[in-house]
Amino acid sequence: MIFMKKKKFLLYILVIGISTLAPGQNIISNPGFELHKELSGYYHKSIVDLDIIDWSGYLNSIHTFLCDTTFKTRNSEDVKAQYCPMDTPRSGTSMVQMIYTPRCNASGARDYHPGCSNYLFQHLKTPLEIGTVYKISLWLYWDDIFLNEDPEAMHHFGVITSYDNLPIDKRSRSLVRFNPLPVNVKLEKKKWIQLEWYIQPTCIQNYITLGIFKGDKKWWGTRPDINFGRTIFYFDDISIEEVSRVDIPADVQPVFFCNEYPIEDKPPIQYQKTIYFDSNKDVPISPEELDSICANVESDATYVLSGFTDSIGDGADNLDLSDRRIDFVLQYLVNNSTIHAEQIMKLSWGQRRPFGKNNTTDGRRQNRRVTITKRSLDKSTALYRNALVALTNDDPKEAIRLLNGWAIHSKKNELILGYFDPRTKSIIHKKEGRLIRNLISKAYGRFDNPKLSFVLDSLYCEDQKYRTLGRYVTGLGGFFKGIDQDWYPSVSDEELTVSDARVLQKLLEILQEQGYPNRSEIGGRQAKAVAYILIHSDDTEIMQKYLPILEQKCKIGEAYWEPYAMMFERQRLLKKEPQRYGTQYLINTDGQETLWELEDEGNVDFWRNQIGLYPLKNRL
Repeated sequence: MIFMKKKKFLLYILVIGISTLAPGQNIISNPGFELHKELSGYYHKSIVDLDIIDWSGYLNSIHTFLCDTTFKTRNSEDVKAQYCPMDTPRSGTSMVQMIYTPRCNASGARDYHPGCSNYLFQHLKTPLEIGTVYKISLWLYWDDIFLNEDPEAMHHFGVITSYDNLPIDKRSRSLVRFNPLPVNVKLEKKKWIQLEWYIQPTCIQNYITLGIFKGDKKWWGTRPDINFGRTIFYFDDISIEEVSRVDIPADVQPVFFCNEYPIEDKPPIQYQKTIYFDSNKDVPISPEELDSICANVESDATYVLSGFTDSIGDGADNLDLSDRRIDFVLQYLVNNSTIHAEQIMKLSWGQRRPFGKNNTTDGRRQNRRVTITKRSLDKSTALYRNALVALTNDDPKEAIRLLNGWAIHSKKNELILGYFDPRTKSIIHKKEGRLIRNLISKAYGRFDNPKLSFVLDSLYCEDQKYRTLGRYVTGLGGFFKGIDQDWYPSVSDEELTVSDARVLQKLLEILQEQGYPNRSEIGGRQAKAVAYILIHSDDTEIMQKYLPILEQKCKIGEAYWEPYAMMFERQRLLKKEPQRYGTQYLINTDGQETLWELEDEGNVDFWRNQIGLYPLKNRL
């Protein structure tokens, strides 16, 4: 029998940069799973029944199994193949078996869920503190099927530390949409591999969770071409230790971490081909070359057709000629490949941007061309740009068709940007834009407080309208220098002050009625918006009132440190006091920025590091 200690409830008082944990001491309890209840039955008991001391698991209809090599089972060979078929722990006599399957049937449903897994978690003996560096280590053993069939999976296995236990629906088996710490080593099949991460929390961390996570990529876990039924993997010897900065390897940069780690997509593979034309002709010299292009275009990719001419003739006529050349290539691709017109963006340059010299025959030949380029843009980007073209051509029916398609395929956090785009206002704000407005509203259903999330996101757009919103709105259809422009003009200081006051008043009413919101309830952009609007008030009393609240939210991962630092510095600047983190700049009449006076230039990067901001020299 194992003696279970009573849980103690401690009050932790956070002091940034100070830790009471001795370096080298493992924060994980029962790291090798050796302490567990007595096992019984035909197979190794599932830990959902709390068989392993200090560890817990989510059912998710897929069991997490304790494998103890000393346990004598009455299993048949078929059962042994499913439950702990690998009988060599990394150390000791115990390890944990977990399972991932790319396709699994939902309880009570006829269709298949996109990926199912189970999760293992523990409440840490000591919380991970802000500003302290920790090394996370564990040993992992992979089934060979997983890596052979789905190499992308290694980016989705991992570890998450968090302030609260992850909000995993125990009734669901779908993969959890969190981003784990990335795996930076090659995983080898049928071999114990040690994984290590160095992290520096920017909020208090009380839990550790291990498993397979969906992350940011919507498509992963929905692979119909993945044909294996499931894969098994094992954990053993897990540790979290505080590390002195002098002991961090020289080639390691600790990851700033607070609940989630963003997955960086791999650089896209570019594809570009050029088709040439005779002078003043809109049919290619060698149309058969288009057949090769049709055979290589991807049905789910986005492409840009760019049309050019030489300098002979009138500029307006050449612009029209480049348009006709683009249209010929586009129609050929649509008729002879699997690509749709909505996936192609057209850029007509006329005689601008010559490739060769127009004063030579060979140079002019090089300039009479259409290029087709595969771009790292979403399908929604092409749909939005083509909708703008339709509006320019006075074709509102085609524009609303394309905008409806954009709204369906767009990322949820981009939908509201379309609502604030003055170029599409004539459609989206009227009866024809009803579907788009409904999709915008539904997009906030993913948050715990959807109504507040929508209101705060709207206030964010109002607050940033004359600041940064223009670049995001313009980017909905892709930004091409030389053709596109920022669609939000600058305003006078007086107009900006009036706009800021109106937005501030709406926010203060919300804060008075509902209190300061949590990031997990409303979303990241909305949480930043609250701080930005308060900063833009230039009211030191308001900022001093909410600074302590914002600081506490940051410590538990419910707000971001950078807006906190900006608010802390802004109220100091307004009082003519030096700044600590180096976020405030003065702009002179020539538009040049000058860093406001620092409290301590020697310590500024240390203070920035404590809250997860990169060195000031990277900003200068």
